[in-house]
Amino acid sequence: MNEPKARPRRKRTAAATTPDAVEIAMDVAAGAAPSEAAMAVLRSHARLLDHQGVLARNEIFRNRIRSIRDIAIAAMVVALVVAVGAVVWSASRTTGLVIQPFSVPPELVEDGLDGRAVAALFQDELVRLDTATESIRPATSFRNDWSEG
Repeated sequence: MNEPKARPRRKRTAAATTPDAVEIAMDVAAGAAPSEAAMAVLRSHARLLDHQGVLARNEIFRNRIRSIRDIAIAAMVVALVVAVGAVVWSASRTTGLVIQPFSVPPELVEDGLDGRAVAALFQDELVRLDTATESIRPATSFRNDWSEG
């Protein structure tokens, strides 16, 4: 009878004793000859550590950008609040007189005197009267609102 030919057996490479890359590295450092599988695990782990380092640097960069953005937003909000406060404070302290344009008859408009021009003439006359009048009483002490009884 013909016996089947025996195939030559491949030598098995020694398997790693553990899947933990740190333990494999410790075995190699202790002088044990690393198997091919152990070296593959170590290379894979080294690539993983490199990738984690890149991810950590990217995360640190993103956190810095977020911090700068948050500080910029807070600065803009503070500037806006200060600007609004300054406008409100300035408006509460103003003592100027605002003269709205008058409504004028069509005859004056035809002569070139519209409501703005009449209001400007009225303001000029008020300024003339103010400079011609001498008083020891300050102008800010006069009440200009006749709506209060």
